[in-house]
This record gives sequence, C-alpha cells and structure tokens, in this order.
Amino acid sequence: MLEWHTMTVMTSPRLAEIIVEWFAGREWTEAEYLQFASARNAIVELVDGKVVLEEMPSPRHQTVVLNLALALRQSDLGKVFVAPMPVRLDQGHMREPDVVFFLRDHLDRVHDQYADPPDLAAEVLSPSTRSVDLEANHTAYARAGIAEYWIVDVEARTVDVHLLDPESRRFGTPRRHGLAEAIRPATASDVTIPVGAIFAD
Repeated sequence: MLEWHTMTVMTSPRLAEIIVEWFAGREWTEAEYLQFASARNAIVELVDGKVVLEEMPSPRHQTVVLNLALALRQSDLGKVFVAPMPVRLDQGHMREPDVVFFLRDHLDRVHDQYADPPDLAAEVLSPSTRSVDLEANHTAYARAGIAEYWIVDVEARTVDVHLLDPESRRFGTPRRHGLAEAIRPATASDVTIPVGAIFAD
C-alpha cells in the first residue's frame, strides 16, 4: 500500500518533469491508483497500468460540463455524476469522463471509489484531451459497453452523439447536433436538451 504525504518543496521546471515522468512511467495497481485519485481529488486516469494526469479544465470547460450535468439531472430515469469520478472500463483501465449518467436499474455500478461503465458518457473536448476523446476513448467506451457517448466540442459548439451497436461493440455513425437543435438522449429519454443551453454562459 502506498502512503501519501503532503510536503512543501522548492520546485523547478525540471523537477516537475521528473515527478511527472515518475508517475507516468511506473506500473500501478488499481488499489494504488484509487488511493492516489481519492487523496488528490484530481482528474487522474489509469490506462494500461499507467497513471495519466490530466490538465486542469478551463472555466469555459467547467461551465459546459455543469450545463450538461444540470440538464441530464432533470431526468427521472437515472442519476448524473461529473468528474472527478473514476470509471472502470476493464482491468487496469480507468477513465474519468466529464459527465456520466446511470439508469436507476444500474446504480449498483456506482461504488464508493469508482464506478463501472455508465449508460451515457460525455466528454467536453479540450486541447490536451481532444485526440484521446476522439480516438482512444471512442474505442474504449464502445468496448466497455457504454450505450451512448457524447462528444461536446466547445469551439465548434456542436454535440456528436454516438450510439452503441451491442452486437459489434462499436459505435455507429454519430449524429451531429448544432446550436439550433435539441437532443433527446437515448438513455435519459424523458428529457430534451437544447444544444444552446449546453453552451450558454
């Protein structure tokens, strides 16, 4: 078991690089990862046994996440959560989607330190995570059986909705929604979310 201590040190750019390299380079167990993520209350992901530290989201990013979470919260069909909340996709692979939604019948997937795959996951694109959200997460979320995956593009002000084909475990061709449209989620089907409300200031 790892022990985490808070300490104050004089840092330099090189020391910061060394620390990041150490975290990224060592092998982590799920127990160690969960202990670290819980202690630091940060967006930390576990990918193939490696810890990935995400940059802090911008205020604009957080606003969009909050808007989407509040919209999904109107659904009586389930419960919504926002990052940081580790989602265990499979052995040694934990991600922290920006927004997740669990149907009430699947709330047993939500545990104290992490959750199993949600019914809906949404990622708000940022410069540091754009390629991961569009490629690696797209494949990993489908493989984990997440039924609905939203990619929210703050710059383009669009929302791409990907629905899972349960037989192939692949997402079909996404439906892109612009500012003038509204989305009725496949999972939270009792709510209709205007795209403009997601990007509202």
